Amino acid sequence: SIVITSNRIVQDWGRYLGDATMATTILDRLMHRCAMLEFEGKSYRLKEASARLLITSDPT
Repeated sequence: SIVITSNRIVQDWGRYLGDATMATTILDRLMHRCAMLEFEGKSYRLKEASARLLITSDPT
């Protein structure tokens, strides 16, 4: 089993990998028999990072 996570949408992988044909080939192989989960909403990681910035920048 393979688990792959990304915060990039599938349509943009060609731009990030630098080759649209290669990205299409890779995604075709990975997604042939996959269960794709998409989550929407606010990121917990960004929420926690924002909280840390507020704590470290608090002058009191």
